[in-house]
Amino acid sequence: MPFFKGQKGLAGRVLGDWQLSGTLIMQSGQPVNITNSAAYPKGDYNAHGTTGDRPNNHAESVKRSGFSRADYAI
Repeated sequence: MPFFKGQKGLAGRVLGDWQLSGTLIMQSGQPVNITNSAAYPKGDYNAHGTTGDRPNNHAESVKRSGFSRADYAI
């Protein structure tokens, strides 16, 4: 929008040299909600005792037991 392009002063600095762009994502179908109802450690990832957690595919190298207080120190 070149309305204020080349203007000096406050109006030129605030309103000049703007550009418009856009993004569009079109999809069809219903969204999918994947949950896991298995017991900890294969499910219930936050170990809060209820099911319905959303998995994020843990790597095999991620530590899953044997934690100490030092692991949580900031």
